[in-house]
Amino acid sequence: MFWERPFDKDRQTLFTSETKADFRNSVDYVTERSTVQNFAVQQNLRFNAKIKRVILDGSIEARYWHATSARKNFQTINSFDVTYGLNMQLPLPGQFAFSTDCKLYQRAGYSDASMNDLRFVANAHLEKTFLRGRLNVALEGYDIFGGLSNVTKVINAQGIVETWYNSLPSYAMIQVSYKLSQPPKKRNR
Repeated sequence: MFWERPFDKDRQTLFTSETKADFRNSVDYVTERSTVQNFAVQQNLRFNAKIKRVILDGSIEARYWHATSARKNFQTINSFDVTYGLNMQLPLPGQFAFSTDCKLYQRAGYSDASMNDLRFVANAHLEKTFLRGRLNVALEGYDIFGGLSNVTKVINAQGIVETWYNSLPSYAMIQVSYKLSQPPKKRNR
């Protein structure tokens, strides 16, 4: 179910809500037949605002998951995953543009204590254009405070799966781009 509400006639400030429910009966066979009933409810709330040249975006995404099975050694799952987010785009003097997005990930209710965690991730992007918009130089920082890990545990429909990522969770990058295209010349008649 989706609902949207503008707070002004120009739609510069907007609130949206989305609710989802899902039931799945997962059947798998590894050494014996395994049937797991999964029920999930998700609620997403988002607030967008454009105030002069500043754009703000706030969000909350919450998910409850319940899984049961008659399978031997299966522990019933009642978990909560909540993500809080805040994004901002801000023009700065001197033709600089700054944007940032921050998220707080919270997981609770898992029987494996290592999956109950709280992680803060912040990214930032600073950019400047030169030569009448043809040259663009940007500095980007990803996971500035080191909130991500190389190991992520997720649960699929049948049980716990541990996924290893060989990645660089935190980094900074400089990007330089030059626009080669030229607008077509106007013909005189």
